[in-house]
Amino acid sequence: MALKVLAIVALGLPGAVQARQLQPMPVVPIVAPPPPPMPVVTIVVPPPPMLVGEPAPVFERLASLVAPDGNAEAAVDRLSAALLQSMTAKDANFADAVARYPGLDDAVSTAMRPLLLEGTRTATPMYRADLARFYAARLSVKEAGQFADFLVKPGPRKFFDTARAQNSYKAISSNLADEKAATAEAVRRDFSNAGQKAADVLTEAEKAELMLFFGSPLGLKLRSFGADKTALDLKWFNYAPPELETRIGRTVLQAMIDHVAKTDRKTADSMRRILKDDLAD
Repeated sequence: MALKVLAIVALGLPGAVQARQLQPMPVVPIVAPPPPPMPVVTIVVPPPPMLVGEPAPVFERLASLVAPDGNAEAAVDRLSAALLQSMTAKDANFADAVARYPGLDDAVSTAMRPLLLEGTRTATPMYRADLARFYAARLSVKEAGQFADFLVKPGPRKFFDTARAQNSYKAISSNLADEKAATAEAVRRDFSNAGQKAADVLTEAEKAELMLFFGSPLGLKLRSFGADKTALDLKWFNYAPPELETRIGRTVLQAMIDHVAKTDRKTADSMRRILKDDLAD
């Protein structure tokens, strides 16, 4: 879920802001992605059409387990850090601005954080509802209940919780630093790496439990529509509420001006004059 955030990455010498060389800051996802997609196998099962109406409670329970609350803050922080690191590595203008005004990247991250979290908390219920419909169109009530029961077991919960915590968003942030939406390949790569790290902390018995489940008829069925699940995750990962996008852009610009003003009042005043329309409510 993403927001385009305007940011100044071409700050000139004091008093000489290159106003019309401002470049857009990459899209910033605002909702923490779901757990690693299940491996895609050669079994291909065409998904049935999406159901109309509200799914049964078991599907809502399953969606809440696949996309749980509680990891939004850590995920937003990791993604923001990865994005700013990628921008610094790829964009010479941004790297120069950060070098000229140390702490500028932290100021951007700090300014965005409350609004990114707000966006996450607003959009997650919509993603979760879509996820419930997704599973309702592909699983029986019994299968959904079995999958939900599996996810709350200690071993699987340990695996997926660890995978979420280990996601570095390196590939995704590289997409965003290139001013592109996150791709399915980047999502798969990041979650595959996180899944491998999570597997490394499991006991042999816990690994066997996972392998047994995903080798079962239900596990194979889940894996068969892994590509569709990734597509759904990607849709919501790149979602951008327009009203929040505008607020974040304005907030980031103000934060950058305020940070520059700490050591370079003349440049900050020039920025404020040039960007007055972008800063207006």
